[in-house]
Amino acid sequence: MTTTITTTEELDALPSGAVVLDRKGDAWQESEGWYHTLRDAAAEPVGLIEEWGPLTLLHPQPEPAQEPTVVTDLSTLRPGDVIEIRLGDITTRGTVGKVHIVSDGKITRVDRITTPDGQTLWSGLFLSLQRFELYLVSTAKPPLPTHTGAVLTRAVIRGEEVEGPIALDHDGDWRASRKVKGFWYHRPESITDWTIGRVVEADAETDQ
Repeated sequence: MTTTITTTEELDALPSGAVVLDRKGDAWQESEGWYHTLRDAAAEPVGLIEEWGPLTLLHPQPEPAQEPTVVTDLSTLRPGDVIEIRLGDITTRGTVGKVHIVSDGKITRVDRITTPDGQTLWSGLFLSLQRFELYLVSTAKPPLPTHTGAVLTRAVIRGEEVEGPIALDHDGDWRASRKVKGFWYHRPESITDWTIGRVVEADAETDQ
């Protein structure tokens, strides 16, 4: 599978040592936030995209998408989960809204299931494992905290796995436990995956 990179944000999210191919067929490798060719040319991500994009990712290759897993207990569904619903020859996917457990995880009422473009697929649907085949496509991720003092135990920052603690400062930047591509502080948009260790409520932030 070929991955095409067209934005600086996509380029910044790649791990250290990533290799991309520009539109003329030259390879560039990342090192400390810059990209270099074998001819000693160098470019920052924004310049590489603007002058040589679109780019093709050569290394690392993206992992194949995981197959949906069978749902055996409806009580495990959470708002924001993406599920696949199969009924005979009909298969559809949607995002779960508010969930109400009706009967020991066997029957669950979902307020709304929406399609990827935001359209309501079903409203007030009672899901039953006796009637539907249900598959979990992806689980909902808790939002990235926004209040000063919040801590992540781990995160993927600019494409690199970083162990915590990673703390949110008063300027809205996350301070990593080590430098990532030459920087200690990172904007929220540079973080693509995370595990929350501590959440600070708005009142607690005000009291600090």
